[in-house]
Amino acid sequence: MDRRTFLTRGALVTAPLVAGCSGQQGDGGGSPTVTDTETPTDTRTPTATQTATETPTASEPTTTGTPTAGQQAYPGYEWGRLSGVEPEPTTTIRMANTEFHPLVAEVTSGTGLTVTNEDVARHTITVPALDVDETVDSGASVSFTVQQTGTFDYVCTFHPPRMLGRLVVTAAEQPTTTSTATDTPTETATPTPVPDDDGGY
Repeated sequence: MDRRTFLTRGALVTAPLVAGCSGQQGDGGGSPTVTDTETPTDTRTPTATQTATETPTASEPTTTGTPTAGQQAYPGYEWGRLSGVEPEPTTTIRMANTEFHPLVAEVTSGTGLTVTNEDVARHTITVPALDVDETVDSGASVSFTVQQTGTFDYVCTFHPPRMLGRLVVTAAEQPTTTSTATDTPTETATPTPVPDDDGGY
């Protein structure tokens, strides 16, 4: 075969291929190619977080032992204020600044107790267990004697819930009787002479 003839046929075969490629190259008017991108799915399972909820505890008034007659008669007062207060020996209770002073008073049975009002306002000294209910005007005072031993809570009925107090009545000391032993002299009997048979002693 002539070399020129081979080159001519090769050129004829190549031409359509070039023309085909040229036909695909447009001026940008073709449809854009859309590429689907898959979004990865999160397969992790969320972990639930538990939040501990504290349950508030109701605040209750502090009392010790069996409620006294005063606490039962006036339950709305702040009786917990008396907890842990040491009794103060006295024969006078003062009403000042809408408070009883001392807060816990101590007297012996049979001793007179005086309650004095130093405030401008009127107050009461109300002791349910002792049947005491006295109104005390400003600058005035009242007195009473407690024979019964025990613990007695009292209030001012005009000024709840803070004006309250406690009276501790202790037994009075009994005088000690000392007996003195008296030595009684012992009489010594003197023997009486007895005469013998001859009439002599």
